[in-house]
Formats: sequence, C-alpha cells, structure tokens
Amino acid sequence: MVKKLVTALDEITKKVKGTVGTEDGFICEGIAYHVAPLNQRVVLDLTTPPGKASGILLGYFFYLGKRGFAVEKIEDRMEISPVHAQYYELTVRQKQTLERQMKEGLAGISAAVSDFELLWHDQRKYEEFMDVFEKIERAKKEKDEKSLKEGEQTLKSIFIDQVDVHTGEGIALKLIAPRWPTIIADFMRLKDEDVEPKNISKTYKVSEAEGVVLATKNKLYQQWRGMFKSTVMGRFERINGLVKAREKSIEEYRNMMRPYVTRFRSIRELGETPEGRRFLERKSWYRPSAQAISVDITKTWAWKSFIPPELSKASAEATTETYSILKMPFPRQFKALIRRHYKEIKGKDLEKVETSPTGIEPLDKFVLTYIHDIEKHYNITFSISDVIEARNAHIDMCKKMEWTSPYFISMEIGSDRTVMKMPDGSEFEDMWLEPFYSFLDTQNVILLRMLEIKAKEIELENYITEILGETSEGSKIKELVKRKYPSIFGEEIKKEEEKEKTMFESLSKTIGKTMRSLHLIKPGQYETHFEDRITGPYFTEIADSIYMPSISIFKAAVGVPGFRAVT
Repeated sequence: MVKKLVTALDEITKKVKGTVGTEDGFICEGIAYHVAPLNQRVVLDLTTPPGKASGILLGYFFYLGKRGFAVEKIEDRMEISPVHAQYYELTVRQKQTLERQMKEGLAGISAAVSDFELLWHDQRKYEEFMDVFEKIERAKKEKDEKSLKEGEQTLKSIFIDQVDVHTGEGIALKLIAPRWPTIIADFMRLKDEDVEPKNISKTYKVSEAEGVVLATKNKLYQQWRGMFKSTVMGRFERINGLVKAREKSIEEYRNMMRPYVTRFRSIRELGETPEGRRFLERKSWYRPSAQAISVDITKTWAWKSFIPPELSKASAEATTETYSILKMPFPRQFKALIRRHYKEIKGKDLEKVETSPTGIEPLDKFVLTYIHDIEKHYNITFSISDVIEARNAHIDMCKKMEWTSPYFISMEIGSDRTVMKMPDGSEFEDMWLEPFYSFLDTQNVILLRMLEIKAKEIELENYITEILGETSEGSKIKELVKRKYPSIFGEEIKKEEEKEKTMFESLSKTIGKTMRSLHLIKPGQYETHFEDRITGPYFTEIADSIYMPSISIFKAAVGVPGFRAVT
C-alpha cells in the first residue's frame, strides 16, 4: 500500500554482497546475518473504528517490551487535510503556533546577543586597563624596573590620548608639541617624584618653561591615575557581572527554546519530502480539498537476543571483563584511529571498556565497513567517541537484559495509518502494517541499528544547534567558519578537520576491501552452513516464540475467528 520508509540500514542492505541475497536482508555466512524468513513476511491491513487499530498497535509495542524487546521508533511522518477541521486544529495549527513561538524566541535571543556583544566589548576594554595595573603592581613587588616602566608608559599613553588631549588648545601636550618637539618624549621619561619644575629642567635638560608644563602634567597624571584605577576596578566588576548574567540568560533562552524546536521537528509532514509528495499524489483516496482525512507513517524497530533450544547445549551466563581499549579485539585499522584520537577518548573516560557478554565483539570489520553509509544518509559525522559509546550502550543493554547470545530476533514494523471522515459523519481508521517482518540479526547488525539511532539523535542536535545559532566549540557552525577562513585559524586546523571529515569514510573503504577478501577465505565468528544451522533451529524458534504469536495478537484483536490473543 505504501512504499516503506527508507533508513540507512535499508541502503546498507542493498550494498552488502553476501553468499546469498534476499529481497529484504543479506546473508554473509559467518560474518553477518540480517535475513527475514520468506514465510514470515505477512502484510496486515486492519480497518476499525477510529482509535481501535492505533490502540492495538500501541498495545503490541507494550507486549514486545514485556517480552524483553528493546523498542525504538526510527521514523515518523504525517499529513492532514484542512477539511478535517478538528484534527487539523490540534496538529497543524500546533505546528504553526510553535513556529510563531520559535520566531519570537529567536528574536529575543538575537536581542540578548546584541546586548552581550556591547557589554563584552566594554569588558574587553576595561580588562586591558586591569592588565596594565596588574603588571604595574606585580613589577613593584618584584622590583622589576623594566616592567614597571612599560606599565607606566602605557598609562601615560592613555592619559595623553584620551584625557589630556581634551584640555584644550595651547594646553594639551599634543597641541603644544610644535613649540617643544620633545615634550611628549620628555613626559614619558618622568618619574612620580618629578614634580618640581627646576629639578625637571636640570635633570632632563629642558627649558624652565617646559619644566613648568611637565611638572603640572605629571601632577595631573598622578591624580588621574589614582582616580582612573578605582574607576576601572569598579566598572570592571560591574561589567563583568553583567556579561556573566547576559551570557547565562542567552544560555537559558536557548534551553527554553529547545523543547519548542524539538516539538516543531517532531511534527514532520509527508509533503516536506519529494518521496512523501509522490506518495500522496498516487493515492486516489487522498483529496485534501474535499475529503476529511489524515495520514501518518511510522517505522519501528524491536530486537531481543535469543538462543535456540538445543538439548545438548548448556545455558550461558552473562559475564564481562574490563580491559584497556587498546587491548580489545578491534580491527587493527580501528586501533590506529583510537591511538590517533586517544586524548578525546580519555577525556570521555572511554579508555577502559568491557567485553561483550555474548563472547563475540560487536564492533567488528563488518560494522566499520558500513558505518560511513549511516553518516552519509543522515548528513552527520561520527566522532570516535560516538562509535565507542554506541558499542558500550549495546554492552550495557546486554548486561541489563541478561542477553548472552550474539543472535537476535528483530522486528521491523512499518505502519501506514489513515483516518477518514465520510460526508455522512461516519469515521473509520485503516492501518496497513508493512513491513511486518521478523529478522535474524547478528549482534554486529544490531550495533548498526544502534548507530543509526544515535545518528538520528546527532542529526536532531545539529538541527537545534543551527536553528538557535549556537557557535560553541565543536558545533557545526564553528566548523563551517573554520573551513571558510583556514588562514585565520591556521593550516593545521584545516588539515585536522579534513582528516576528521574523512575519518570513517577512508576507514570504511580500507576495512571493506580487507573484509571482502577475508570473506572468501575465512568464515568469521558466527554460524556457518546457513541451510543446516540457521533455517532449522533459528528460523523455527523465531516463528514459534514471537512471529506467530504476534500475528495472533492482531487477528484476535480485530475478531478474526479462530484466533486468540497470547500473553
């Protein structure tokens, strides 16, 4: 009924060349499995009164949670015709309200930033004055004549340029310099004790008239210096407090805006994308100007570790050990990347990691081969710590759920829900569930799923950052500025950023070549002999434990004879 939502994992599926190909999945014997049994690809179409089909699907997600599945929504889009006035008001109008609130909030942030820039300029100016007084006081304590002289000359320059120049023609040092060409240089040489005209004339070999002027200016300078110091200290404290307050207020304004931006982004309409517009155009029943109708499309993932029952096989116990990250059985190319970014890893306390309770490392060559495809799909860039954190999250989930097997049952549930209100006032809800597949996934595929979920989180954070105009270190805006002006920020920064930009792209290509060559000679860590070992015990267990009970839940819920809900 509807083209399924495309995720990065779907694109990876099309690229993986395994020993056996399937329409939805791949089989790389011993390396990775992501395969849906052909007899477990049912399409469900539920037509019910409004709300019932939605309630059934929601209840099913709770059922999966009770059965020990991790459940994550991977995509969500909607469309509502204006004719459906009540629903339209509750959703699309809410988005318009959020848009207006965002505009007002962004205007407030812009005004706060302008105030901050003005205060910061004043703070920087007074900070320079404070540095001069600090240098003078330190020089006095340390008896550093050179630093003391430099500090005093800086203050005298400020006095001449910003204070004395306003005393008027015939009095200001700059204006009487034509009469005594060396008077400014002579003034700069004066010490605090030089306040007597005759002594100044004798010591510095100047005329008595010039000595009188210099003595007067030196007295005025010393008076100004004392008042200026106390004024600068007071203003610096006040302005520094105002800058901190304004900076904090900008941060708070942005934090206040984050929920609005998040809600605004969550209401994603089908008409925003070319695929969504084509989908709506193809549907004969979609007449937005005449028919009261709403459409929403979602895709949900759920996964759970499982062990097929074997009489001769003892149950496993979930155990982990902690090792240095450089001693983990990661591919050597990835270890080289870890060494290059060890400072970042140590800064996030990731230098020690736990082993997998399944006995097989999930972050293997298969994951690293296709990790760049996820980056490209979501237009984001993973850091080395992002990948390690996703890997650790998978380990923590295995420990929490007591998963000990590297094989997983994964459910992919695509929901196309349509609510129609007929001209006679009657309403009905139609929910088309496709795909409704159960997959056998190895844990490296599960890690790819978790990395894709993390990529969506990073994409959302990047969106919020760009909307709010944040330019903190490491933000996307900051990176763009650095790339645009490489000479200002330095060639080394440019080279480092280019290296980061292609980090997982080059790694994926390098490891991909190695993995494809190993695939021809080495079976890998997972089950081989697909036809014998997988299709029998594994597929049978998936069908009996979750897939057939899931079908029964939906059919029983809508009253199909002969089916009953299972618990």
